[in-house]
Amino acid sequence: NFSNMTKFSFDSKDGHYNGNVLKVYYSTDYQPSGNILNATLTDITSAFTISSNNTNYPATFTNSGHWIKPSTLTGNGFIIFEYHGGGSLPTTTIQIDNIKVE
Repeated sequence: NFSNMTKFSFDSKDGHYNGNVLKVYYSTDYQPSGNILNATLTDITSAFTISSNNTNYPATFTNSGHWIKPSTLTGNGFIIFEYHGGGSLPTTTIQIDNIKVE
């Protein structure tokens, strides 16, 4: 419930970097098990510092910072991670950990 939160954060780690592949969104109209293409996604990726440029895996995760939820965003919703890669797109390996909703 977005009404009960103020911020969202996570840690990230990348390996074999060849491009940015992780995107982060929120949605208030996504239906679980529904088609994600029917949902309105708001891109909040720029609020985070996502681990990048590592040829091997670093020993520790990067604190990716936090997104402050706008006070006007209320009600039920979802935070959505998208791996946007493969095929002709970059194929960086990415890990996320320590996801926090506060």
